[in-house]
Amino acid sequence: MIEFINNRLGKDYNYLFNQYLYTANLPVFMARLEQRGKDLQVAYRWRAEFADFRLPVRITTAKNTFGFIYPTSLEQVMTIRNLTVDQFKVDRGKFLL
Repeated sequence: MIEFINNRLGKDYNYLFNQYLYTANLPVFMARLEQRGKDLQVAYRWRAEFADFRLPVRITTAKNTFGFIYPTSLEQVMTIRNLTVDQFKVDRGKFLL
């Protein structure tokens, strides 16, 4: 079935199927926030059973603006200008995190 879906969609989704079909543990989105003056530094990654797991997450990318980031199991760091820790949000309404 997985091979059929991958072939039909023309993309390899094994990273997704492996995480959700072969383990009982859900992936956890990890984010560390650090205020640096007027800017917010965000370090983020997925904690998952499979190292190749990746899934986009919708977060605050500017005041009152959401956008996607693309975390993997490796930590990534971004700086969001003119944003405070209190203004940072993860869109939990559309994603199970």
